[in-house]
Amino acid sequence: MAVRKTKQAALEVPQSDEEADALLAEYGATFNTLARQQVRLDELLAKLKARAETKAKPLQESLSSIMVALNAYGAANRKRLTNGGETKTVKLPSGEIGWRTNPPSVKVKRGLKAEDLIASIRQLKLRKFLRLSVEVNKRAMLDDPEKAETIPGITIQKDVEEFFVAPFGAELAEPKT
Repeated sequence: MAVRKTKQAALEVPQSDEEADALLAEYGATFNTLARQQVRLDELLAKLKARAETKAKPLQESLSSIMVALNAYGAANRKRLTNGGETKTVKLPSGEIGWRTNPPSVKVKRGLKAEDLIASIRQLKLRKFLRLSVEVNKRAMLDDPEKAETIPGITIQKDVEEFFVAPFGAELAEPKT
C-alpha cells in the first residue's frame, strides 16, 4: 500500500529578528483566540450538561421507584414466578425480571488501613494472600547512568533539547464558574 504524504502549508520563515517577533506576536494572538474559544466551549458544555442532568433527575428517580416496586412484586411472588425456584428469570410480555447471584468477591472493612491488613496477614503467616510487585526503578538508573546503560535495551537520554514558543500574554484564560 502506498504511503500518502500530506502537504504542509507553505510558510515563510522569518529572515530577521523583527519578522520573528512579528510572527511570535501572531502566534500569541492566535493562541489567545483559540484559548478564548475553548473557554466558551467549556462554558457552553457545562451549561448543556447541567441542563441535561436537571432533565434526567426525575427520570432517574422514576426508574429507581419502578425498580423498587418490581423488586417488591418479585419478592412477594417469587415462589410462583420461579416455579418453586426452578428458574431465576421470569419472562413477562414487556421484558424479564429475575435474580442473579454475583460471583464471590473480597470486601475489606471500611476504614481498615492497608498497612494494618498486611501486618495481620503476615502475623497469621498467610503470605499467600500477599502479592509482591516488582518494577523498574528509573530514578535509580538516572542516579547511576553508566551502570544502567550496561543493561541491554536501556539508554539514558541526556541534554535533549526542545524548541519552544512562549509569547507574552498567552496565558490560558480560566473558565468562569
